[in-house]
Amino acid sequence: MSQVIKITLLKALAVNSAKNETFKTGVIDKAADQKNITVAYHESAGDDQYDERMLARGFFTQCEMLKTWFSEYLTGSGNTADDALVSSEESDDSVEISLKVSDRFNLGYVKTLARLGQKYVEDRMVHLWWATSDEKKAAFYAKLAEEDLAGITQCFNKTAPKAPEYSFAEKIELRFPMIEDGGISKPGHEVPADTLMSYPYIIAAGEETEITYVLSNASGKKPVDDIIVRADDGCCMPCLDEYGRWQVRGIKPGMSVITLQSRHDDRVFARFALRVTE
Repeated sequence: MSQVIKITLLKALAVNSAKNETFKTGVIDKAADQKNITVAYHESAGDDQYDERMLARGFFTQCEMLKTWFSEYLTGSGNTADDALVSSEESDDSVEISLKVSDRFNLGYVKTLARLGQKYVEDRMVHLWWATSDEKKAAFYAKLAEEDLAGITQCFNKTAPKAPEYSFAEKIELRFPMIEDGGISKPGHEVPADTLMSYPYIIAAGEETEITYVLSNASGKKPVDDIIVRADDGCCMPCLDEYGRWQVRGIKPGMSVITLQSRHDDRVFARFALRVTE
């Protein structure tokens, strides 16, 4: 099972953040050495068209990088257009990313993902700004971006476990033994309770026979086999063989009612009568 969550990344916020980070660095460099005024000016991202183009390109590129990272934690095969794990809507001002996540994903982390995703894009943009001019500064912001990704990973790793959902039987259809009732003999035929003992299945003492049945319910899913078999008389003994199939063994001459019953619902049962001969 899965669900779709959406996060929006804002270009203006990312561009302004990158400008602020590079401006702060320029101010520090200028304060350290007044002769660095020209260097400080050029290393700071500003409102020049060249700077704007560089930052805009960095924003959209890093949004795509973020999408590839998200894909590691999404559900589904992603091999067909109908099973897209991640998609996005892009405009000049923002990128909206849709993620197909497990239905166990904690929705309390959607806002966290959005903020960490935005910060990752911003840190990567500043990293690329310094990549060709200052290796030390570029490495610092690359490390920040890695920390952002670690936080994103934690959002998925903290997904709460979900209790498994099992489908149990709502009907037991006896297939063998096939009980004859007034000449009728067919799988699943239900012998009325008042005539149950009149049409027993017969085995000899020491003989074993397998009990087979079909389980079904309204959901259409294959039910869990939670059936237990009991005998109301000591003339026979129900037991499981080495493959987990129910058998009944004749012990001594007598009559018994064999009941197949769901462990989870007393209303789900089937019965047949058994006579054990010498």
